[in-house]
Amino acid sequence: MTDPRYRDLAELLVRYSTDIKKDETVLLDMIDVPDEFTVVLARTVRDAGAIPLIETRHTRVTRELLQGMTDKQAGIVRDLEMARMKKVQMELDDIMIGLVEAAHEVEKQCDRIKDALVRGILDYNAKLTYEERNLVFDELTAMLGDDYPAREGFFDWRATGVPGIRPRVVKFF
Repeated sequence: MTDPRYRDLAELLVRYSTDIKKDETVLLDMIDVPDEFTVVLARTVRDAGAIPLIETRHTRVTRELLQGMTDKQAGIVRDLEMARMKKVQMELDDIMIGLVEAAHEVEKQCDRIKDALVRGILDYNAKLTYEERNLVFDELTAMLGDDYPAREGFFDWRATGVPGIRPRVVKFF
């Protein structure tokens, strides 16, 4: 019978701590970890739609291997480890490229919003009447997009057809 705490820990690691996604390749480097937990963790990774790769190591066995290692054996182990690391690194590089592109897009969107806010504040301060200021405010809030309902007590600008910046809504929270 597998310890139920293993399942809880595996779920926490896969779904929360690392937030593993579908089709990701996950290298599980298990050093002196009970085999039962390794199996549960691999199943949880697989259930998340990811591809588990497992390296099971035991320090007593590794120590014995290292004590009698020859140069030829060390070269073979090095080549195997490098090939595995390069494959996983390629996956990580693809993920990093996607994250960097997303960060640049968010930064561009933030710059557009900042520019619109500055322009809106300057326009708002330049207006003299309430109606003129209300139109500037409507245009400024139009950048939020159609997903957002008007806040209670505020004018619903969407029915006015006010032009605004609506290329993309970035939700931070």
